[in-house]
Amino acid sequence: MIDAEVPWSELGLELTREIARLAPFGAGNPRPILLARNGILVRAEDVSRRQETAHRRLYIQDDEGRSVHVTWFNAGTLPEPGEHIDLAFMLTVNHWQDSARMQIELVDWRPAVAEPPSQAETLVGGKEVIDWRQEADGAALLQRLRDEYGDRLLIWAEGVGQRVDGACTRVDMTSQSALALAIWTAPPDPQVLREVIDRTNPRYLFLLPPQIDPQPSAEEFARQVAGMLRVAMRDHDGYIDLPRMAARLGARERAIEAALRLLQAMGRIVLQRKEDAWWVSEPEQTSLSPTSQAERRPSEQIRKTLNYLLGETLAYRQAYATQPIEALLYD
Repeated sequence: MIDAEVPWSELGLELTREIARLAPFGAGNPRPILLARNGILVRAEDVSRRQETAHRRLYIQDDEGRSVHVTWFNAGTLPEPGEHIDLAFMLTVNHWQDSARMQIELVDWRPAVAEPPSQAETLVGGKEVIDWRQEADGAALLQRLRDEYGDRLLIWAEGVGQRVDGACTRVDMTSQSALALAIWTAPPDPQVLREVIDRTNPRYLFLLPPQIDPQPSAEEFARQVAGMLRVAMRDHDGYIDLPRMAARLGARERAIEAALRLLQAMGRIVLQRKEDAWWVSEPEQTSLSPTSQAERRPSEQIRKTLNYLLGETLAYRQAYATQPIEALLYD
């Protein structure tokens, strides 16, 4: 679990002492684990002093020729001399003969991973915003964030075509906070975007290349809503969970409401408002389509409204891909 990435040039006694001020360390306050990239193993020596467990001292050099030595207690498989590696480690102050020195304790290593694409970092509202919207390989960036942040990363993804392992929709984030939030799906509107950010309150906000589903027609969208209504009638006595439906389709709640009205105008469902909630039931006589001109007129008007709402969402998602960060988040 990586807490922060540091360049080799910042490693020293000053940083080590800053970390020591966070003590006492223990179960509720673990010692921070840092990451340094692309070091070169010069050599390794055995410092176990004939103990049963193998301890090693690794001599590491960065690409500018700076050298440090790293202690690995209970060492596992070693890298090869000359191999480029990324190191996860802890810093401690080692006191010896009235002097203090930095000690680097290795947690783990891996073959060096290519540097991420250049990232534009902006501090907005106390959050570090990393803007990767114009990058090409969102999946690779997302995997990098998973490796770096582990279970302290929240991934926001929703919509019919946006299935991402371990991702959350807006309704799953009602009581979650995160060190890092990665936005995979282009949000349906600015209000939903800001609500999710306020709810999760991340320190780091990653704007990944936005995934944008094609705009469905009003009829297609209504069919998707109708499928969820069948589940509502079968499993929930007809209770309509409007926010969850909107999150499932990556849509605005207003669009779900318009689809409900369209289905009712077409004679597919019966809606009732009870106890500040919508409930749905099957009509007594199912009619696949309105028959008279008077019956068609309301459904045509609702269909136009729904198409307009879906068009608004698509336009916002397209703007989201290029809008300045400050305007995107806090205008």
